[in-house]
Amino acid sequence: MSPVILAAGFMCFGSIVLIAYYVISERSRMARRIQSQVIAQTRGEADASASARARFLDRFDTFARALGVRVLTDNLERGRLAKLMAEAGLRRTPVEYGIAIKAIGGAVLAIIGTFVLPIVMPRMPDILATVAGVAGGALAGWRLPDLVLSQMAQWRQDRIDKGIPDALDLLVVCAEAGLALETAMDRIGAEMTNSHPQLAEELVMTSAEIRLLPERVQALENFATRTGVMSARVIATTLSQTLRYGTPLSQALRILANEMRTNRLLAFEAKAGKLPVILTVPMILFILPCIFFVVGGPAFVNLFSSTQ
Repeated sequence: MSPVILAAGFMCFGSIVLIAYYVISERSRMARRIQSQVIAQTRGEADASASARARFLDRFDTFARALGVRVLTDNLERGRLAKLMAEAGLRRTPVEYGIAIKAIGGAVLAIIGTFVLPIVMPRMPDILATVAGVAGGALAGWRLPDLVLSQMAQWRQDRIDKGIPDALDLLVVCAEAGLALETAMDRIGAEMTNSHPQLAEELVMTSAEIRLLPERVQALENFATRTGVMSARVIATTLSQTLRYGTPLSQALRILANEMRTNRLLAFEAKAGKLPVILTVPMILFILPCIFFVVGGPAFVNLFSSTQ
């Protein structure tokens, strides 16, 4: 292990962090001072624990934004991470927090790799082991949060996909009752808060965007982009065409609900068709030995008793 390379790497990383922290803290010091004065005037003296928690969160926010400056990542990486965090349901979390977690994870795993890799591979030269440990640990720590966010996004998309057929049936009922599209989405979002909270949140947000944006089509497009689910894309396309060409909303939704129900039934039938193939291996491993033991057991007993 080469201590020179290790010390140089730590000094470079620490210098970048300190410079970024100084730049961000200087820019936000005045804003924090004004905010603290306003809070002190309006709320009076705060509790000691609450003020300590606020100071800790303030320092963490400054540190995270210092690590998440554009010096460490480019616009493409920030956009990709923002999209991934939005699909995982972390839209209210700043992108700088994700970049800070990735940077800290890369630094921690780089330090761990520096000490662990020479122990695991003692025949490797010290310089090569140090470089490989630092590079491998930094790459693993930088990409590990992306894998976690991808799994979170996949889980959230599965939840949304399972709740879309039920939401579409309710949307048909609301449309036939004479409710507008945004009002129906608000009602469905309130009704599905306990059963499908992820889809309910998306519907409420889409309803708010329909009221605020100048075009409803843009709000529906944002709904399909945020969820990343194919069925949501189909619903957004159908509703966009309905609003654009003036076709009856209830009729289009009823046809779409029938298609969704048919697709769900076909998916269930496909899973049922795979069951015989999936059950073949458990039958061979667990059921057939028991059958052979029950059928052939008396014959072996009689054979051994006759030979004696």
